[in-house]
Amino acid sequence: MKTFTYSQYIKCIHTYRLNAVMELAEEMTEYKLENRKEQCLQGELLKTILQNKEEVTRFINQFIEPREKIKQEDMVHYTTSSYITKRYRTKEADLIYKLKNKEIFFLLECQSKMDSKIDYKMLNYCLDIMREWTQNKKEKKITGYPIIVPILIYTGNKKWRVSKEKKAAFYEDYIFEGNSTNLEYNFVDMNKFSKQVLLEKGSMLSYVMLLEKSEGVEELVQNLENIIASTVDKRKLMELFSIIKCILSRTLSQKSQSELLRKIEEKLIV
Repeated sequence: MKTFTYSQYIKCIHTYRLNAVMELAEEMTEYKLENRKEQCLQGELLKTILQNKEEVTRFINQFIEPREKIKQEDMVHYTTSSYITKRYRTKEADLIYKLKNKEIFFLLECQSKMDSKIDYKMLNYCLDIMREWTQNKKEKKITGYPIIVPILIYTGNKKWRVSKEKKAAFYEDYIFEGNSTNLEYNFVDMNKFSKQVLLEKGSMLSYVMLLEKSEGVEELVQNLENIIASTVDKRKLMELFSIIKCILSRTLSQKSQSELLRKIEEKLIV
């Protein structure tokens, strides 16, 4: 599991290249809240599901596979008013979770398109969290050093061709290889999981990934029928009901939508 630690943070802020790296990342990224309606389907669905700490806990245990399973009651949604800084005035706050009573953070970023600068952006996000931690350390009498687990969820159809371990150096030089900064993150590629595997995992996030594998409305409907048929948890059925009625209403025909909602209602009253 890839982590971003305090020692890496110290190393970064003392690296003269960091400012150039951050400027480059900002130039390559546009964070505009008003573009939310233009986001593709997977962005809406994933952001909705990842707001649920139960689903996030299950996702980390299933896809990141820590040495010790995380308990849902130990996971808290981390929010901060100072996270959107002057540097990112128009940036939508990322999904950040924290372990209760531990300085361990989980940063979740969803990506549907190839982005050659994603490693720099993930580094920026980690630095933002670390900066705030250093500001709050004295106020909250925090001891020890934090660990950040950056996670990138890729839902695009094309093969991911961006290196997941890239060094910040612009030129390779073996003399200074041990002194350079590695920009690493945990990578979850939807394309590596078969439909059957995603269905068997049984989490809302795996269901969303399954839906994203749909090539056309007909396959989307079939995948939804398979998910409904295999789901017995009423809470998940209610979430599926909401997704079909609200988010997928723009994609499904009225007939398909009504039939799918009917099947869910039948399972809910059993």
